[in-house]
Amino acid sequence: MKYDELLSIGIVKPSLKPKITEFVTTEKSYQAGQGYGIRLNWEIRNLS
Repeated sequence: MKYDELLSIGIVKPSLKPKITEFVTTEKSYQAGQGYGIRLNWEIRNLS
């Protein structure tokens, strides 16, 4: 997934591109943007 799509749906707004190393997902996935599967109530960990 591209960072600009993350920004466009307001999930993350990093000043620099993060290293996304783990996703913790709950709830059902839904389609956002150009057919990317996003999950509700997710956590992005290890953004260092």
